[in-house]
Amino acid sequence: MSASDVADRFVDASDQPAAGYLHPVLDRLAAAPSDMTGNVALLDKVFEQRLAKPLRQGAQIVALHEAILSDDVQSVAALVEKVGVSARTVERLCQRYFGFTPQMLLRRQRFLRSLARYMVDPTMRWIDSLDSHYHDQAQFVREFRFFMGMRPSEYAAMPHPIAQTALNARRIALGEPMQVLHPAINLSSAQASATSRV
Repeated sequence: MSASDVADRFVDASDQPAAGYLHPVLDRLAAAPSDMTGNVALLDKVFEQRLAKPLRQGAQIVALHEAILSDDVQSVAALVEKVGVSARTVERLCQRYFGFTPQMLLRRQRFLRSLARYMVDPTMRWIDSLDSHYHDQAQFVREFRFFMGMRPSEYAAMPHPIAQTALNARRIALGEPMQVLHPAINLSSAQASATSRV
């Protein structure tokens, strides 16, 4: 199924035909919720099997992913040029594999870069954390309301235990700030690092 079918939604995987391969896994997790070691091993096996089946457009998806992450890519035209395929192909790949339009993905990544800078050092002012491609602070505040449903000052006043824990773990494992879309990494070495330090 297309990622756009479930974008910005919570869905029960047991009700999704496309997630049929997960149904036995969900049954096992429900039957033995306290067996963390066994459940993690099961999930690793299931997802490693899925990852072992290459997608026909895998190289284009990786190139698109890297282009979205690039600080140099700030427009759909630049995204199309960087990936080296047609605008229609970029649109289709974004919707199917990332769930959003190319423009929305670029907006979200610009916002996430700013949010990540703030989360790394919450003592800084929001204006100092802004991505260089924002025109002004007012534009950032509008984007913040769009993505978070609140003002930056409201968010800053809240506790962030989960985000802070994830940020700390990522910093230990990979030595870089947390983002939703991460650069391609060697998962085995990252997992080994995270396992040995966390």
